Amino acid sequence: MVTMFAVLLFLIILVEIAAIIAGYVFRNKLSAVVQDSLTDMISGYKNGTDEFRSSLDKLQEDLKCCGVNSSSDWRSFRGDGNSVPDSCCVTLSANCGVGAMRDAATVHQKGCHDALEAFLKKNLLWVIVAALVIAGLQILGIVFSCMLMRGIRSGYEVM
Repeated sequence: MVTMFAVLLFLIILVEIAAIIAGYVFRNKLSAVVQDSLTDMISGYKNGTDEFRSSLDKLQEDLKCCGVNSSSDWRSFRGDGNSVPDSCCVTLSANCGVGAMRDAATVHQKGCHDALEAFLKKNLLWVIVAALVIAGLQILGIVFSCMLMRGIRSGYEVM
């Protein structure tokens, strides 16, 4: 069982290394991934679940942004073509985004694409450090399990 543990832990480390390599290779495509993801989120906002809508609202509130590239990305949000979700408002209140798409005093005009991309790039170093720490702990796990295997085998040889 200890041997199986060491082998499985080694396989997990290989998968993590593959993920790190893939992340490094595709690091320049971060902008396109963020753009596509945000566009999909906005198009699915109306028909999404409450949790989905609240997560997008929280993103817009925290990053102080609206839409993908600007607040005009919400043109199809309501029938009037000039409304945005309340989470886009500078001062959050009920129905503050109705008819205020282009009002810079009421609604954030900056899109979430640049803000989210900057946030991800800023925190990428912490993700790498965390991955290295976890990999180090896993390597220690393999070393200790191999030492335990050796100890168990030497115990059987004595008998």
